[in-house]
This record gives sequence, C-alpha cells and structure tokens, in this order.
Amino acid sequence: MNLRLVDIDETNWLECIRTRVTDEQLEYIASNAVSLAQSKFQPRWITKGIYDGDKMVGFTMYAHHKDEDEGYLCRFMIEHKLQGKGYGKAAMNLVLDVFQKEFKAAKGKLSVVPENEVAIKLYESVGFKRTGIMEEDEEVMVVAFTS
Repeated sequence: MNLRLVDIDETNWLECIRTRVTDEQLEYIASNAVSLAQSKFQPRWITKGIYDGDKMVGFTMYAHHKDEDEGYLCRFMIEHKLQGKGYGKAAMNLVLDVFQKEFKAAKGKLSVVPENEVAIKLYESVGFKRTGIMEEDEEVMVVAFTS
C-alpha cells in the first residue's frame, strides 16, 4: 500500500465522482459530485483523492479552521469494492498528518451520523473521541494532538 492525497482537478474529477460507497452507506454521506460542487461555492474546502499508487481508492474533503485551531474533516470515503482492506485507517492517518503538520492544528474534528457504526469505529481507531454534542443530527467527534 502506497497511499497519498492528490488534489482533485480537471484530470481526475470524473474518476472521483465515479468512486462510490456501498448502497447502505449512501444515507450517511453526500456524493463526491455534491462535495466537489460544494467546494467550488465554499472554497475553504480542500478536496483530495486518496490514491494507492496511480489508482484512486477514496475521496476526502477538509478545511483548516484557523480560528478554532482545528482541521475539520467534512467528507471521507473509500471505494465500496476496496473497503475492509486497511485503506480507511491508513488514509485517515494521512489526513490527520495534514492537520498536524501542515495546518499545525491542536485538534481534528468531524461529525458523523450516530447510526454509522462502521465510520465511528474507524474514527475511534485513529484517536477520535465521541463528544455527545450534536450538530444538525450528527455527533461531533474530536481528536487532540500532542505537541
């Protein structure tokens, strides 16, 4: 596994929108097409393809909230045919590295549908903690970074 994060641009946007989660997960996450559109109207969102070598295996969208001293994960998905192969945890660690090393943020934050047990398990495996705080029907999770 040789994972890296690659900007979504004119060369890979179509591949990105063709990358999908399982049918059961559709209710938990916006499509990649919606996420790309959102990023064009809200340019603070950074869109990245998750690549293993030259193959896109997933997608993520995040931002640096400087006022809150945090990296905020808005979207994260792994192609449905590749789930369960370790890509999720490895890619989450890449995103957290961006938050710590590039953003120099004190914490990472995300929100998740409480019924999305698979995602919660993944997020907890990389250090996120459930807060019990709800925002728009989603629970906030936070990971604090040590200096």
